Parts: sequence; structure tokens; C-alpha cells
Amino acid sequence: LNLETAIATHGTPEAKELEAPDNRFWFRTSPEALDVLAGEGVRWAASDEAVLLHSLPSDAPRLRSLYRPWKVAAGASEIAMLFRDRPLSDAIGFTYGRVAARDAVSDFLSHVEAVGRAWANEGQPGPATVGVFLDGENPWEHFPASGRDFLEGLYAALAGDADVETVTLSEAVAGAPPAALPRIHSGSWIESSYRIWMGHEEDRRAWAALGAAREAVARAEAAGSRPPADLERARRLLHVAEGSDWFWWYGEDFETELALEFDGLFRSHVAAACALAGAAAPPEARSPIKQPHLLAAEEEPAREPSLLLAPSVDGRMTNYFEWQGAGLYQPAQVRGTMFGAALAFRALHYGFDLSSLYLRLDPAESPLRTGEACTSLRVEIRSGDRELRVELPAAPDGAEREGALEGAPIGKVCFARLLEAALPFAALGLAPGAPVALAVHVLRGDVEVERLPRRGRLDFAVPDEDFERVNWRV
Repeated sequence: LNLETAIATHGTPEAKELEAPDNRFWFRTSPEALDVLAGEGVRWAASDEAVLLHSLPSDAPRLRSLYRPWKVAAGASEIAMLFRDRPLSDAIGFTYGRVAARDAVSDFLSHVEAVGRAWANEGQPGPATVGVFLDGENPWEHFPASGRDFLEGLYAALAGDADVETVTLSEAVAGAPPAALPRIHSGSWIESSYRIWMGHEEDRRAWAALGAAREAVARAEAAGSRPPADLERARRLLHVAEGSDWFWWYGEDFETELALEFDGLFRSHVAAACALAGAAAPPEARSPIKQPHLLAAEEEPAREPSLLLAPSVDGRMTNYFEWQGAGLYQPAQVRGTMFGAALAFRALHYGFDLSSLYLRLDPAESPLRTGEACTSLRVEIRSGDRELRVELPAAPDGAEREGALEGAPIGKVCFARLLEAALPFAALGLAPGAPVALAVHVLRGDVEVERLPRRGRLDFAVPDEDFERVNWRV
């Protein structure tokens, strides 16, 4: 079961049957792809919101742009398109399995209803259409009871909400007058680019092998030197080798214990196509392309704190050097099987002077998008047998606010272009030399959407006056 429906915040609630699999088409978007789809009679397609936003002027508002169907130019024709609400869709794929089903359902409904209210408040015509599409992943193995409690609770809540109507994609694109989009951005659902499938040395070798095989088949066809049946079989093998999943496993982006088997299958298709065309296999296909390597058991910071800091907690890079010497954690590039993009923050900088702990979190895309993905942070600090939880607001309006420790105000936080926070060691009850293990939980309401680091904690000791002398380096 997959959540491949569109949810319109309007009308009478009615559970509609999901569309048949042969009526769906998910793809890596480009003008050329749309031209092919329209020529084959495909009625609609779906993609990620970032593809849409990259297709519009940079100042196009997300709310007015995303929650509506579009008619997109497809060669001499047009095709209807919807674009998914990525934070909400990714919450199902990567977040809701870690929280109680009732909390996940509540968060989902709250998000959809908030979109509907914002749409109405701006006076937009018709219903807001919230696209909820999962990008091929099957998350249910990560849910308690294989997602049964969440799905039953979600469908019951949708059916009982008078402000929400569930519709199929065909109904969504037919139910409201679509806006016109003259050109679509070229890119996949992931990062709105093709980076994962190209650029790495392994990717380049695989593409070179495939290109050489295509040229061999084309030469044989032009020369008439091979039986037509052999060339047809060769073309079918090339079509298999052109599938993007082979290139998903090349490079360092993703790992699977079957990577070498996939590599061997890919190269066998290329070599067989060449043989049918009467040509030798290209050198790239004669030996393994995939180079196995060991994954780190735990993610580690890219660097540890080395200098005392004195940043201005104003949510901005006040000067180039204010975070020099800070520790840095960034999610590792090796991410297992599925792509789980950062929803809120792409990096955590951390450091201190003799009196305070400082945190800086860099938005994954923009402060506005981060503000839509999360509402607060929970900073967990372990020291010996003590565990402290500091709550920090995450409103990207540039206002200076206080954090809270067990209901009492502590430190300050400001989120403008960056989120910066200062937490005094004295208020935390941490003396010089005390060991600290740090983790930052990114929350939307009560739902955790992200954790930095993803596993484990960042370890350091509260500095004393000898910190810079001990850590001095050229």
C-alpha cells in the first residue's frame, strides 16, 4: 500500500480508491521526458516540489505555487502535473515510523489543515491541493506493526475531517483549472538534479561503457552486418542497462551488500549487447566498476572544536572568522539504501568560550523552508549521570528569544539566515573539565523530524583557561 493520493482541503470527506499502478508514472523530470510522455498518451505526471520551484521565477511564493495543479508544456502538447509536498511526504517515509501513530496522524492532519487555512487566508480560488507522494521507498518495515496502526489511524482521521477530501491524481488535476508552466526544470525528485547518477569516477566508467555499447549497436545497424533479431535483442539489453537504478549504486552516495552483484549484472548486459552487435566489450565492462569500501560504524564530526569562540548570536554570519575553530558535524554522504534528505538543517557547528556553549545550525535550503519543517529544537546534554534538555524556539524571524531548561529561561537563540544559540555553562551546572555528550533533536510540534548527529552524540569537555594552549596548532 502506498500513499499516492492528492489531498484537497475542501469538500465532503470521501475515501477514494487509489489509482491503478498502470496509471501512475514517476520519473526524472525534463522537457524531453514530458514530450515522450505526452506522445504516449500519458494524462498526468507527478514530481517533487523543488522541481516546480526551480521551474518558476526565484521570487515565486511556495504556497501559491505548490498547492495547485499545473499544465506543463510537453513538446507541441501539454501534460497535467502535480508536485508533492516534500516535508510531509518525507515525514511518512523517514520520520513517522519513530513516533506514536496517534502523534504522527495528528501532525499529518495539522500540516494539511494549516495549508488549507493559509490558502484561504490568501484568498486563493478553489481548494488547496496537497500532494503526498512517496518516492518509491517502502517505509512500512520501519513502522511498528508494519505501519498498520498509522495507516488505519490516518485514513480514519481523513474520512472524519470535514475540511479534507481525499482524491486521486486524475481527480485532482481535473477538479481545478490548472496554471500554465511553459518549461519544466530538468532534475530528479532528489536534490532537483542528476548528481547521484553522474560525476563520480564509477558513474563515468559506467556511462562510458554504455555509450560504447550504444555506438557498437548503431554501427552494426547502419552497416547491416548483423541479423535484425540480434540487433533487436541488443537494443533490449541496452534499454535494461539504461535504467537509473544501476547508477544509484555507483559512487559513494549509497551502499548495499549487493553492489558487486548489481555491477556484474550491469556489465553483463553491456557486454552481451556488444557481442550481439559483433563488437568486443568496452574495457570499462571487462572488470568491476564498483570498488567496495567499508562503511564507518558511526558518523563522526568533520572536525572538533579547536579554538575558543566569540560569536554574535544574531542569526547571521557577522564576520568570516566568528565561527573559526568550531566543531562541525554534517550528515554523512553514505546513506544506506534510500535517500533521506535533510528536512531542516544541513550542518551543525558547535563550540564554546569559557562561559557558554554555542550552537549554529545552517538551513538545508532556506530559513523559510526550515521554519515550515520544524518549530523547535531540543538540545540534549549528558554529563556523567545527568541529562539536561534545553528547548529552543526555531522561528526564522530574526528575533532574539530565550531557551528553556525545566521551564526556566536559559541563554538566547536567534534564527535569521542561520540559527545561533548560546547556553551558559553555569546555568547548565557544568564546571570546567566536565564531560559533555551533545545531540540536537529537530522537532515539529512533538514529532522529531531530524537528529544531529543521526547516531550517537558529539563529545567534548567544558573548556578551561588552558584549552587553546593545549589545542594550539600551526
